[in-house]
Amino acid sequence: MVHDATLTEIKSVKFPIITTIFGCYNLLVDKIKQFIVVGSVFTGILMLLYIANGQNALCINAGYRASHFCTNNWIWFSITHFVGLFVLCTFVRVWYQKALLGNAINWKKDLLPQKNDLKILGLIIAYVITLAIAGLSGYALYQRVPNSDWRIELGYFAVVSLGFLVPLFSLRFLSYFAYVSENISLPSMKVIWKKTKGNMFSILIFVTLLLFVGLFVSQNLLNYYVKVSANTSFIVMLISEYLSDIAVLFIVACFTNYCYQQKTFLSEGN
Repeated sequence: MVHDATLTEIKSVKFPIITTIFGCYNLLVDKIKQFIVVGSVFTGILMLLYIANGQNALCINAGYRASHFCTNNWIWFSITHFVGLFVLCTFVRVWYQKALLGNAINWKKDLLPQKNDLKILGLIIAYVITLAIAGLSGYALYQRVPNSDWRIELGYFAVVSLGFLVPLFSLRFLSYFAYVSENISLPSMKVIWKKTKGNMFSILIFVTLLLFVGLFVSQNLLNYYVKVSANTSFIVMLISEYLSDIAVLFIVACFTNYCYQQKTFLSEGN
């Protein structure tokens, strides 16, 4: 931790805009062998989890659900996807340590739940809360009954609108995923805030591009599922679930790569 007394000496770090936006994909290409190995293991785990619980990828189609084993229990659905989220947290930690740091793989130890996985899950929940704050701000503005006094109206709008900025500002702390995955102490939020000053534009472009990549992959998978949903072949179901899970791991790996790069930029700025 950096003491507040030294905060005035900390300068902002300029992130290379091209690397910030596209570096995570280039890093994945460089680590493609590791992604095949680590991704295959975690894809297998996710496939077993979702297929065994009647929640494979084709279950999103009503016609497929009518003639195949797909759960209608929302409690079990929620539990299964929460476990799946925890598996993704473990993937983040393993991918970071094995692919990005180059540590040797020890599957017996690596696949066991660790404290870091819970910390990563905690960070995800924290980011979900920031989105919830923005959602509540939007709801408050939507439900607002206009006040005849423009000063009160303007003040209310100004205060409530701050909720929309919370998710944006939180993007400056994505490096915390890297620090947690690496199992090292976290810099204070004040330090990260000062160091990331002036990089909001490039961070937003990265997040927007990653969202578009995710939407593009998802839409193509949905189109594929519509075409094959009438097929009762077990092999088709396995292929569909494999494509769905490997696509999720691809996006998660790209996100983790960016967090690693953001931490690297901050470290080089020391």
